Amino acid sequence: MFCVKKERSEARLALRTWSLWAKDHKAQRQMGEAVSLWLEGRGVSRSFHHWVKVYQQYQKASLHRQLSHRAVERRVYGLTHLYWTCWKNQTEASLLYTQQYERSVLQKAWLTWRKRRIRNRVSADHSANFNNMLLAQVLQVWWQRAHGSAFEP
Repeated sequence: MFCVKKERSEARLALRTWSLWAKDHKAQRQMGEAVSLWLEGRGVSRSFHHWVKVYQQYQKASLHRQLSHRAVERRVYGLTHLYWTCWKNQTEASLLYTQQYERSVLQKAWLTWRKRRIRNRVSADHSANFNNMLLAQVLQVWWQRAHGSAFEP
């Protein structure tokens, strides 16, 4: 969407530049006609008349060269900026997607580890309690046999 807007604005700029050039060209042509009528009316030498035409052609060529050079510079800058922006946006989107995926993978791994850790801890605590209970029973039986209580198998 941004690329289309950028191209439209560049097209508007080129049209505006051309329009200004056309108006200026028309004004120069009219001035040239007025000068030529004045020169013809005054009877000035052909060499001066020729010099005025050559100068006007030089001015037109110079203006056209300047306008085309500016338009090319703007177009190159605009395209460079446009391509840079498009690449940056695509890279940011790709990086964001990659980071979100990595985050979800890490979150799943963390939840799995936590669940297993809790389960193993509960199992270990239960096993330790059960072992302590068995040890207490063994010690009680040993104590009873060692002290000669009424219990004899």
